[in-house]
Amino acid sequence: MIIDSTTYRSADYRSRKRKSVIDMIVLRTTKTNSLEETARCFITKKEKTISVHYVIDRDGKIYQFIPEDRAAYHTDKSSWRLVTGEEVTNINSRSIGIEFQRGSGQTFTPEQIRSGLELTQSIKNRYNIDPHNVVAHSDITSSRKSDPGNDFPWELWVKNGLDSNISQRGKMVDFPALLALPD
Repeated sequence: MIIDSTTYRSADYRSRKRKSVIDMIVLRTTKTNSLEETARCFITKKEKTISVHYVIDRDGKIYQFIPEDRAAYHTDKSSWRLVTGEEVTNINSRSIGIEFQRGSGQTFTPEQIRSGLELTQSIKNRYNIDPHNVVAHSDITSSRKSDPGNDFPWELWVKNGLDSNISQRGKMVDFPALLALPD
C-alpha cells in the first residue's frame, strides 16, 4: 500500500498533537466528481472547517491530507457508544477519517475498496482499534448523514475482521470483485 502524503495538505486541522487515544475509524464519501474537487474542499480555508486524514481516489490511490497524530474535522455533531458501553461525542479527537472520492451516481470501484480495506486494516492494527469502532459517517451522525451509502460493501469489512456493526446497516451489497485481504 502506497500513501501519497505530499501532494495535498489540509489547512483545517488542529495544530497541536492529539491528547486522546485513537480508538475509532470513520468511513465517509464525498459528493464531488473528481479528486481535484475533493482536494479543494479540504485544502481551501473557509468559514466552516472540514478536513479528513485520507482520501481514496477512484483509481485506488491513497492521499494523506492530515498526519494521523493531528485531529481532523471530519464529523460535526456526532456520538457513538464504544464497545465498552461508554457514549462518546468527541469523535474528531479520537478517530482517523477515511474519505472515498465518489460523485453523484458513481459506484465504488474495486481499486477503491481494496485500498480502503488495506488502509483500514493498517490503521486498525497500528492503534489496536476494536472492529465495533470502525463506523460509517451515518452511524455517528444519526439521520443527518447517509454516507458512505447503501451500496458500500460492509460485508467485506466484516469478512476481514474490520467491522462488527453489520446488523444495523440493513441491506448488504454483493461486491464479488474482492473477498478478503491477503494474509
